[in-house]
Amino acid sequence: MSIQKYAIFREVVDTGSFSLAGERLGISQSAVSHSVTSLEKEYKVKLLARSRSGIQLTDSGQRILQYIEKILYLEEKMNQELAEIRGLELGSLTIGTVTPLTSEWLPGILMRFHEQYPSIHVNIREGTSQEIADWVENGEADIGFAYSIKDRRRIDRLLLAHEPFFLLVQEENREKDIFRLMKEMPFIMPKSYKDIIQQQKAFKPNVLLELSDERAITELVKNGLGISILPRMCLHDLPEGIYTVPISPELIQLPVHIVSLMFSAMSPAAEKMSATISLWLNENYNNIMLTREKLTMD
Repeated sequence: MSIQKYAIFREVVDTGSFSLAGERLGISQSAVSHSVTSLEKEYKVKLLARSRSGIQLTDSGQRILQYIEKILYLEEKMNQELAEIRGLELGSLTIGTVTPLTSEWLPGILMRFHEQYPSIHVNIREGTSQEIADWVENGEADIGFAYSIKDRRRIDRLLLAHEPFFLLVQEENREKDIFRLMKEMPFIMPKSYKDIIQQQKAFKPNVLLELSDERAITELVKNGLGISILPRMCLHDLPEGIYTVPISPELIQLPVHIVSLMFSAMSPAAEKMSATISLWLNENYNNIMLTREKLTMD
């Protein structure tokens, strides 16, 4: 019964509401409230703070939640393993992903995956590389796509691809030397790739501002407020007036990894997704690169 209480508690935390949690789980609000109260009595700690402004985790609740997440993850993994033993293809899977890959890779990967495993439900969560690493480490995501992340003992990672970077400039600057431009022109730093860019000793950009939104970056470059650097997968539908100049991979490139808590302990659904990702990339990634090369060099 504790597993059911854990699932209800997590749903309350996710929705911030007893009534919404009840709607999602198909039970009454009073049943949700009773389950959480029962859990608090059982553990003799206050897990949630209730007020007019809503429901918040207490410090104790925050500490306990990470273990509840792991227990629910293991329970889901066991159910998938049992389904495998019975010859079924059931389960659910949560993938953490950085925004550009949501449109660049995931449509093809998910189409292939659902064709093979229609009964496995896939959830997608978008975030930064560090957020995705946190989700994987805390059991909130089974696997994730991430750029360069700091080493973590409990996370395995596998390099999938290297994305080339391009310099974004106005027409009058397209023939100028990249190092000269970096020195003379204001630079709009893309936050998602800041760590990668700053690691390159050859680059010493004159940073004007930092932005997370790639579309906003391209608009600023278009209007002559500076230059920037973005990986190829972000160069969809560039506005007129922006030119892309390829940067040598020897100077900078973006590593894209798949990350998991432990590859050796992946759930069956995560193993299937990992295999699908590898197959899809082997069949399609070179074509994507060639298409994007043509698109950016026209």
